[in-house]
Amino acid sequence: MSLLGTIAGTLDGLEALARRGNPSCASDLLAAAALAQAASETAFANVAANLPSVADARWTRRTRERATALRRAIARRTSAVAGRARRLLLAPAAPVRTRERVLKGKKPR
Repeated sequence: MSLLGTIAGTLDGLEALARRGNPSCASDLLAAAALAQAASETAFANVAANLPSVADARWTRRTRERATALRRAIARRTSAVAGRARRLLLAPAAPVRTRERVLKGKKPR
């Protein structure tokens, strides 16, 4: 259960990078979102697999509800980050300023 919380916490950084990060890192951002989603699914499966061994039905129900809510929130957030990364990857590249282009507009000394 704590791993789900940790994953949710790392998404703050991924979301910030998606908003203000270097567009050249969009593929890294896409990979990070996919890995966070995969880790979330694995952590949720681990929680679900272990809950039947707990005798306290009330605690089990509350834990399952919290884990499900975190899983859904992580899925929504990683999907948004991945979508932003895909848009950055598909955006037309800005022209590269070469030394010749920069010097072309300047008067010789």
